Amino acid sequence: MVDLFVVQIQQESLRLDDPEIMNSVQSEINSVSEINSLFSFAYYMKAPSILRMMHHALGNEIFQKGIITYLKRQ
Repeated sequence: MVDLFVVQIQQESLRLDDPEIMNSVQSEINSVSEINSLFSFAYYMKAPSILRMMHHALGNEIFQKGIITYLKRQ
């Protein structure tokens, strides 16, 4: 299942990592219509890929502590 995720989701999200397709998540919003563009499928696709890469780089224990700390602060 993990291999399928990498092939279908992570590789596609990396393909979409193009300034012409995606804007910065921290971009300035000047109108209400720009808000909808922040919730595109590409961003929903990218988030799990980034989390998976962080988990792989940090290791299970540190990653889980970081997620718990983040959720407590939010």
